[in-house]
Amino acid sequence: MVQKTARLNSFVRNLLTAVSALCIALLFTANRGLRITCREDLLPALNGNSILSVPLFCLFFVFIRKTLPAVKRAGTGAFLCAALFALCELIGYPIKNFGRLYHGSFGISLVLFNLVVFLGCFTLFLLCLSFVFEKLFHPDFDAKVKNIRPKIGTLQLDFLWNGKKAFFITAGCLLVCWSLYYILFFPGIVTWDSYYQIMQGLFFRPLTDENPFLHTLIQGRIIALGRFLFGTINHGIALASFLQMSCMACIVSFIVQKMKKLGLPSAVCLSALLFYAFHPLFGAYSVTLWKDIWMAAFLVLYAILLIEACMDIEAFVKKKINWFLLFGVVLAIFFSKGTGIALLVLSYPSVFFVLRKKRLPMLMVFVAGLAVYLVVRSTVIPALGIRKGYIREPLSVPMQQIARTVTYHDGDLTAEQKKIIGEILPYEQLAELYNPILSDSVKGTFNGEAFTESPWRYTKVWLTLGVKHPKTYAESLLCNSHGYWYPEAEKNGISNQSYYFMLQMYKNNGWQVYDKDIEAYTDNRPLKEGTAYMLNNIKRVPVLTVLLSIAACFWVSLVCFVAAMRKKRYYTLPVHTVMFAVFLTCICSPVHSETRYAYAVFLGLPVTLCFSLFGAFRKPFPEKQDE
Repeated sequence: MVQKTARLNSFVRNLLTAVSALCIALLFTANRGLRITCREDLLPALNGNSILSVPLFCLFFVFIRKTLPAVKRAGTGAFLCAALFALCELIGYPIKNFGRLYHGSFGISLVLFNLVVFLGCFTLFLLCLSFVFEKLFHPDFDAKVKNIRPKIGTLQLDFLWNGKKAFFITAGCLLVCWSLYYILFFPGIVTWDSYYQIMQGLFFRPLTDENPFLHTLIQGRIIALGRFLFGTINHGIALASFLQMSCMACIVSFIVQKMKKLGLPSAVCLSALLFYAFHPLFGAYSVTLWKDIWMAAFLVLYAILLIEACMDIEAFVKKKINWFLLFGVVLAIFFSKGTGIALLVLSYPSVFFVLRKKRLPMLMVFVAGLAVYLVVRSTVIPALGIRKGYIREPLSVPMQQIARTVTYHDGDLTAEQKKIIGEILPYEQLAELYNPILSDSVKGTFNGEAFTESPWRYTKVWLTLGVKHPKTYAESLLCNSHGYWYPEAEKNGISNQSYYFMLQMYKNNGWQVYDKDIEAYTDNRPLKEGTAYMLNNIKRVPVLTVLLSIAACFWVSLVCFVAAMRKKRYYTLPVHTVMFAVFLTCICSPVHSETRYAYAVFLGLPVTLCFSLFGAFRKPFPEKQDE
């Protein structure tokens, strides 16, 4: 009887393994672009005639058998993460390629096909995750990593971490590596938004609060200084981009040094330093004049300071410099971007959860920073005559949802609803203006004055249409955000635009050009285009594509969160909540995939990865209090 039961269990296990292996193999051979409308479309969509499916099936069958014990120990978090990944893969493909949740007629055949895809993605992700977790959670893993002593030949690398000069050495290394991008993109990368902000900073155009006014003023004064010293605005921009690159090198050096001081192994810190030094995104963005670069740097500084506080709050509060640093970073986040308040509000619950003491002082730092920010805004903005920014920026999602509803369900709207929508958006043109992955065309026509007079009047119409067309609203949100959660989405990376390029564009369009030295400028346009083309096409190279993938970066962060919670490294919660808050702001952004909006996640990835997977060899604060 026992033998029969064992044979039955073995048969069931082999059968489930075979089915799982088949689903994974079909995942690689299936034609997801085929329009499935009936049963006759199902088998061709699975494309079982491909001979490639046989070796894939055999390979995954063996892999599943060997990894099955690790799957049993993976934990609930790994299963939930795999299910979420499979769901995103399932809906991401039709959203990206067809702009809707499913391609074809919804029926049993489509459900069966999607079930195969879901099971294949789920099983494959779970197997890979279980395999990685099995290595990471091995009892000897942390000790082995701690004992690694990196060196180059006979040269020991301890000088990167020990001594007062270590900070300047690591900053200098980063500056040397990034200087290549400064030369290639000289005098710096200036996009449409950057140019508009530069013109305000030089007082050629009226100051507005659409961009953070403090950043606009500081950057403008630096460019004006460069113009005074070297003769042209172009040289002023070169000075601004060089100073920004230098400041970013110092901030990253501080982050890496802090990682080492908090107990991370030398090998891990060296890997983080190399990642920062040689990843093309950090070098190119260090000379890109965007407010998002500074926002990302301040967010990562905020996260690592909170990690230090959560690891040992008693040691943290004894140093007054830590409070000044934390207050300064909080204040910088508020002044860096309009979403700063929301990001800090979303991150504070994790601090409240982890810290069992000093919750109130941490809250007071946040409140004090907010108070200073509000006082400065209420006094400086009127004193300088700064115009208020447009209200349309945070309303990209509802505007896109209304535009999609008008495009696909015009006949379902009442005359009153059409009239109300027409007061804030050009109703008759919405179908033509609507772009599923970019809201700029729609939001550019938004009447903010009419909306602010009676916001509830328009909100009520938006809610009513959402209740009537929930699928349309969901598809609108997914289309306009899929680049942040679907790894195969098209990626926006590094710009090749420059100040000279923007001047020529303005001149060719007959717009006003304020720079009188325009004819004296030259620009090595082919070199800039070639460099940006080469860097951006990393996303087309298998494996290397993850380097510029926003979604891949977020998925790695999520896996790190699961691993950290599995190892009870609760002191990492602040950095995870900060990254999650950035993800939420990206979902609500006006474009489906914009790397600069998610730059904080890229910049914070080494911090997230290292503290979550490798841990720190100082005792976490929550455990200390339990003693």
